[in-house]
Amino acid sequence: MCILYIVPDIYLWYNRFSREGVNLIPASKAQQKAVSKYMKENYDEIKVRVDKGRKAEIKAHADIQGESVNAFISRAIVETMERDSTDTQGG
Repeated sequence: MCILYIVPDIYLWYNRFSREGVNLIPASKAQQKAVSKYMKENYDEIKVRVDKGRKAEIKAHADIQGESVNAFISRAIVETMERDSTDTQGG
């Protein structure tokens, strides 16, 4: 079993619109601290455990969709909750 953590990157992107071919620079300690503080104040963190080998499969699917693993999992949760809500309301 592998553990998939959804956490902020500690790198800054030169270009936020494209991840391919973008140079990364390590964030300074002050930037890391600021990001950590912001994340704690604005986001909840959920640990997701998946069977061994599923992490790579999930990442590959997210890549095909053009989104991060975190975005894919968040979208899957939202869509499932919306569908479940409609199903329970007799829709």
